[in-house]
Amino acid sequence: MKKTLVFATVAVLSASSLLPAEAALTVSRSRVIVNEGDKSVSMSVTNRNTQEPYLAQTWIEDETEAKVTSPLMVLPTGAAH
Repeated sequence: MKKTLVFATVAVLSASSLLPAEAALTVSRSRVIVNEGDKSVSMSVTNRNTQEPYLAQTWIEDETEAKVTSPLMVLPTGAAH
């Protein structure tokens, strides 16, 4: 019984790694570091799915991993920047 359970677990984990992954949202970078002299830093988030909108959760942390509240600007879809 134990061998069957181990085999089934390995089989399921192996099969799940073969499934293709698709990303609807792409980001220009995964980390943004703002240096002291910089007035702004930008990055882009693109929704590659043309049929459905996707939401993304973001936050800003300082070097101690404490959340920082700062004004952010959201550009609507299709807006020029």
